[in-house]
Amino acid sequence: MLVYHAHRQSIAALRRQIADNGCSFGCYLIHCFQKRTVKRSSVISFFLIDWLYRWNMKNLLRPSGKIPRYLSFIELMGMLKSPLAYRATQIHAAKIKKRHESKNQHQ
Repeated sequence: MLVYHAHRQSIAALRRQIADNGCSFGCYLIHCFQKRTVKRSSVISFFLIDWLYRWNMKNLLRPSGKIPRYLSFIELMGMLKSPLAYRATQIHAAKIKKRHESKNQHQ
């Protein structure tokens, strides 16, 4: 198997990707929590222990050298935006659904 990997063309693009990763993964966890596709206790446990503490906080407090502290901070900021981003996405999806349903009624 051949896998192609492209690095970001600039630091700004890398920062954007890392912030978006934090936000999107947070949205995914919120979705799992709300839809109960995974036990809620498992989602909460994973969020608090694995993602927030073991990944984000450890990288911020004791960087290993592999991931610069500022990138961990950027991911954490993206994560903190995820509840608002998730809500905005749900509102947008509801508007699209409503438009689609009204088009189908008029046909």
